[in-house]
Amino acid sequence: MRRALRALAIFLAMHLCLSASCCFSQEDVAGTADVLSLDRCVQICLKRNFSLMQALELLIEKEADYYVSMSDNLATKVGSYYKNGTTVLNHGYEEMEAKGELSYKMPLGDTVRASSEIIRTNFTDLAGYDLSLEYRHPMAKGYGPLIGWKEVRKSQRNWTIQELQYFLSKQGVVSEVIRKYFTLLQSKKLIDVNEEAVKSARENLRITKKKFDEGMVSKIDLTRAEILLVESQDGLLSAQKTWQDSRDSLLLTMGLDARRKYDIDYTVPYTPSDFLEEECLDLALLVRKELMVSGEDLIQNQENVVIAKNNLMPQLDLVGGYGATRKDFLFGSGSTGSLLYPAWNARIEFSIDISKRALREELLKAQRLVALAEQKIADQKREIVKEVREYIRLVNLNQNKVRLREENLRAAEERLHLAKRSWEEGLINNRELVDAQQALVQAQSQLLRAKIDYIIAEYELRKSIGYDLSYLIRQENREKRAPRPARTVTE
Repeated sequence: MRRALRALAIFLAMHLCLSASCCFSQEDVAGTADVLSLDRCVQICLKRNFSLMQALELLIEKEADYYVSMSDNLATKVGSYYKNGTTVLNHGYEEMEAKGELSYKMPLGDTVRASSEIIRTNFTDLAGYDLSLEYRHPMAKGYGPLIGWKEVRKSQRNWTIQELQYFLSKQGVVSEVIRKYFTLLQSKKLIDVNEEAVKSARENLRITKKKFDEGMVSKIDLTRAEILLVESQDGLLSAQKTWQDSRDSLLLTMGLDARRKYDIDYTVPYTPSDFLEEECLDLALLVRKELMVSGEDLIQNQENVVIAKNNLMPQLDLVGGYGATRKDFLFGSGSTGSLLYPAWNARIEFSIDISKRALREELLKAQRLVALAEQKIADQKREIVKEVREYIRLVNLNQNKVRLREENLRAAEERLHLAKRSWEEGLINNRELVDAQQALVQAQSQLLRAKIDYIIAEYELRKSIGYDLSYLIRQENREKRAPRPARTVTE
């Protein structure tokens, strides 16, 4: 029942992917009341991404291979034929025959076969049948808990591996959307910063021109104000281009038309979290899908060693069978009768391979693959530890940068405020005012970049730990309606 529900869920997911253009049309996405938040961007991309559709198709293929391998253990064959003709006595002749065969291979390697054949003719209105049953029990080669259904377990393991690979593909797509989404947010916020800088530079130029006309400042002050305005406008143009490029890149990843207009949520959700290194490492080594894939490969190679050892054993099978034949016949007096011929048999079949070189090489190869798989898992664990530790340091670094940039921004705002008062009172020239305005723009830009870098680094850290990013983003979207304290890795 559980496998049936699982297969139904995968089928429905494939149906949604193939019909994405219908259920997520451009008109549905571009509605004015529908804002493209991070969660919505991720969901759209998961439904429209072509590489994920291919990965899902491979997953369905592996599932089908598993069920085919299950059905191979139960083989059935049913057939019949009909023929007519004329006997030497010029009587019409009709014969009908039906055959049926059934074979079933048990998990430990035992095999049961049954066959039946029924023949009926109209010439004498007689019938007959043959029935045979056979049970084969391997006692050496071909027997064991890993031998009987080895193809079934192999196909099931391939199915499991493909499920893990699909998850990893989905993680990569979501990670790309996150990076491009917050890059877009950063470029949009930088436009706001540069627009404010242009506005401030225009006001500064207006005041400087007024003072220059009154003879209160020199020509160099006026030139300095004009240069500041030009540089601010140049920065605004660059920020606008960066925003347009970032927007097109995000929409391309989502599979949407970049020529259309979309409402996007430009809120920067900066909520710092605390991460304990040991807990992060323990969780990563427990749930990382890469380790699970390598673990499945290791189990398969270990089973191959057992199978290869079993193939080196002699063939020793205990076989038992039963057969029955029933025939109808016609007596000279015109009466009919039937005879039943039952038969029992039991035997032992024994055979041994004289040349086992190929089988021994297969065993050695399987043992080498086990060693390689174990080494791969050990290397992956060390790489995961290194990756998680690096992202923890990066998250802490960006968090400290945000705190420092906030202090720097407050100092820049205070410096600009004092420079404006001194400039208005004629105590200084506008050099210090221009420097203060540029320092404020730089401080605002650095703070914004630090926050975006922290958010991206936090998502990358959670990805390296093994969190499902799409589920995590969905939960965060729900929490916006009911605010909660900052998350920790143990939540």
